[in-house]
Amino acid sequence: MITRVKVGGFKPETYIAIVYDNETMSLKSVLSSSSWFQAMKDEYTTLVTNNTWTLTSLPFSAHIIGCKWLF
Repeated sequence: MITRVKVGGFKPETYIAIVYDNETMSLKSVLSSSSWFQAMKDEYTTLVTNNTWTLTSLPFSAHIIGCKWLF
């Protein structure tokens, strides 16, 4: 079977980010906005309520995978 990858026709995935000028872009401005701060609290409460994670010790051979909240 001949595929696009074999003939050099690989099409990489495309990601699109939409940024609006009126959205908050820094943590300092997010924390000073009561609506954004409430949204953060709601999100955190939901994650805790749904048992999304368990705090545990990192095994010796494991690597940390980070995450970020986008505002």
